[in-house]
Amino acid sequence: MKKKYKNLLKMMGSLVLLFLISQPLTYLIYYQGKLNLLTAWGASLLYFVTVLGMLVWFWRTYHTQTAARPLHLKDVGIALLFGLLARVVAIVGTLLILLMSGQATSANDTALFGIAATLKNGFFPVALLFLFYTSLVAPIVEELVFRGLFTQLLFKDGPKWLACLLSSAVFAALHLHSFAPIEFLLYFALGSVLYLSYARRGEIKDSILVHILNNALPTVALAMTIFG
Repeated sequence: MKKKYKNLLKMMGSLVLLFLISQPLTYLIYYQGKLNLLTAWGASLLYFVTVLGMLVWFWRTYHTQTAARPLHLKDVGIALLFGLLARVVAIVGTLLILLMSGQATSANDTALFGIAATLKNGFFPVALLFLFYTSLVAPIVEELVFRGLFTQLLFKDGPKWLACLLSSAVFAALHLHSFAPIEFLLYFALGSVLYLSYARRGEIKDSILVHILNNALPTVALAMTIFG
């Protein structure tokens, strides 16, 4: 029982760190115009190094719970199929949002493209950090937390279906900007696809690859908004 409470605290701490890791970048984006060139460069480099350090920490923390497995060509192919499924879910979900609310994208995507618009004439390194975060940092950290640590700390010997339901629900809730049932269902479905890609053989690299593939097209669109 004591170990369960300890693992629950570790999980809650990981969620807090997941939230905190993006906050310095948010401040950099919105206050970049008030920083001189030297300060902006220094803050950008400091954030980059800090994020790399946190990625290493999350990775090592996860692998204290389970051993890594190699990623074979077959696994990459299956990840591509899961990535395609995730894109289909995202497209269908977006169409449902459009039909039910009249909005072209989810509130989360709207916020991301709003940030991209503010970076159009902003500080170049901050724009690169933003794209780096959306394309690589977010997929890696979110998979380590929502699929990896969530399962290993709370459901290592428990039912995987329950781990899928709860982790996907938390994943969906933390991607909402306001309560919107259809958007919750969209992110819940995406979270479920990501969980299934992880649970197939219990290897976090699989779901990380699927998440990166899912974020690839939106990241390209964000880059075109910034630099186009």
